[in-house]
Amino acid sequence: MIRELPGSEGKVIGVEITGRVSRAEEEEWIRRLDEAMDRYGSVAALVVMGEGARWTPDAALRDLQWLLGHQIEIDRVAIVSDSAR
Repeated sequence: MIRELPGSEGKVIGVEITGRVSRAEEEEWIRRLDEAMDRYGSVAALVVMGEGARWTPDAALRDLQWLLGHQIEIDRVAIVSDSAR
């Protein structure tokens, strides 16, 4: 599941990922990021990898394709996880 974090505003988007992310969920967030990029020109993201975060294979492939195609429009990315696992 992908959940928007409080404080996400404008071009700064924070999400927490827990459990399994489906292709449909991935597509919804890609749509939201595309809308933010269209509106602000670029985005900055905070991604918190929560308990059991993982992707279905087709969601992971779609995520990678999108990231490779939008590197210029991504200002900053911070990925936070529990390193004790």
